[in-house]
Amino acid sequence: MGSEQGGRDRDFSYNGLTVRVSSDDASHLRWLEEFLSPQFEINQGVSPDYRVVLTADTQQYEDMLKKGAQPDGKQIDCFALESGVVRLPLWVSGGNDPIIFDERFGAFYAVNQGIAEIRILTAESGKGARTPLMRVVRELAMNHSHHTSQFGPYAVERIP
Repeated sequence: MGSEQGGRDRDFSYNGLTVRVSSDDASHLRWLEEFLSPQFEINQGVSPDYRVVLTADTQQYEDMLKKGAQPDGKQIDCFALESGVVRLPLWVSGGNDPIIFDERFGAFYAVNQGIAEIRILTAESGKGARTPLMRVVRELAMNHSHHTSQFGPYAVERIP
């Protein structure tokens, strides 16, 4: 992945959190910038708290798909929506980092908590790759805000 800010990387900041997003297709970054503005600031030279990398590779995607879900069928909470929490299946990863499959949006999410990185793998680089990208960045920002704000989900209980 490239490191030039204007090309294949963008730093998105929200409420004290910075997420560096990388993609070989700069059109995804431009779209994300438009979608998240003005709530998210676009920064340069900021040390990111998280890194999100979008990769479109049909062969890697097909290889990952063949591995299948974990035999125990375990699912984990991934995205909080107004309608409820989205639970997705864990996939056989062959390593220590969990891999989550989002069938609806055709994406795998490989989560490396040790270096605070989420790698998104899609089969193609079309516009369909943008929704998984946006969901991950938004979820990171909202989770951060809930942990740092007085107005998280249980704020009503703290108000006298």
